[in-house]
Amino acid sequence: GELIFTTSRIITSSSRINVDFEYSDRKYGRNFFSAGTDGSLLDSKLKYSIQYIQEGDDKDNPIDFSLTEADNEILKNAGGDRAKAVKPGARLADADSTGRRNGFYELRDTIVRGEALQYYLYNPGSFNAIYNVSFSYSGFGIGDYSRESIGKFKFVGKGQGVYSPIIYLPLPEKRKSGNVLVEYQPLPYLKFKAEIAGGDLNKNQFSTLDGSTVEGYARNFEVVFNPTKFSLFDLNLNSLTLKYRERYVEEG
Repeated sequence: GELIFTTSRIITSSSRINVDFEYSDRKYGRNFFSAGTDGSLLDSKLKYSIQYIQEGDDKDNPIDFSLTEADNEILKNAGGDRAKAVKPGARLADADSTGRRNGFYELRDTIVRGEALQYYLYNPGSFNAIYNVSFSYSGFGIGDYSRESIGKFKFVGKGQGVYSPIIYLPLPEKRKSGNVLVEYQPLPYLKFKAEIAGGDLNKNQFSTLDGSTVEGYARNFEVVFNPTKFSLFDLNLNSLTLKYRERYVEEG
């Protein structure tokens, strides 16, 4: 969280500032649905269990922010790539009663290794400081700015920083998963067990582009042979356990 004080309200030694701060990583309201059933057949020789779970963001119910039509268009074209769901972080400061825009940053031109670039310079009070800029952490080798202090960012070169003058739009996700488990025991010492589970992750409910949804499944099969009395070459054994198991998980 950041607090930015402007000249519109004078703060003196007698001023008292109270700040209430709450943190949440939820960007949208969330919906949750689950259903399941289990039972048995064939005099309990066959048992089954079925489960289904769905959980996702409510894309029409953002928390503490709103999406414009332009934002919705950006999200539609972003697919499942968070790096594409961005909009510019710079905006013109509101004009005061004289028509002057009192921002914190001014836009400057420069040339780096023969390449013409534009960057934002933190310079409040300057006549050319007509922008307010929001910066987001974009990672090493991606950002062009470093953070000097609260609300103050410095241009350090193309790809030489960790912050960028952009705003990441949160992608509304939805997860669905299902599971079916079957156990069959035709004889007291023989049991078959099979389980299959599948699910998909919709990384961006606004988009229908390829890559927006990732699907996968897993299966597990097991056979257990466990007689209580067993004879082998005239040798009586109290018990014997043979087990075969096959497991597969799809790469996703």
